[in-house]
Amino acid sequence: MKQNKTSLAHKALSAALVLSLLGSPAMAGYSSHTHDGGRPTITVKSAQDEQVTFQVNVPNAEKLDIQIIIRDADGNALFREFVTKENYSKSFVINSAEAEKVKFEVFEGKKLIMENTYKLVKKLEETVNVSLEAGK
Repeated sequence: MKQNKTSLAHKALSAALVLSLLGSPAMAGYSSHTHDGGRPTITVKSAQDEQVTFQVNVPNAEKLDIQIIIRDADGNALFREFVTKENYSKSFVINSAEAEKVKFEVFEGKKLIMENTYKLVKKLEETVNVSLEAGK
């Protein structure tokens, strides 16, 4: 008589970080002459475990007063910096356990010229491998 044995070979839980851009990047009142034709950019460089690395680049050929603010879901400023140099480039590592949503704002003086909001979502995935053995 044959019998089938089912054994659980491997069971693993892995947390995957999912990023979603809320809406589209807003270029609020962006004027092309502001940065000599260049536009501020915010990109996701990497997302591993619970950490997301963002890259912020702001060309500023005219050396205008630029302000960069990163806010949490409640609107609290997590980071604020004033920039007057030609090219601003900085990486930011955000821990999704500490911030569910982050908003990047770029101002020229008091005028908002760019705004991107990211929602950091943890997605739980389960992997189960099953092996079947035929016995005698």
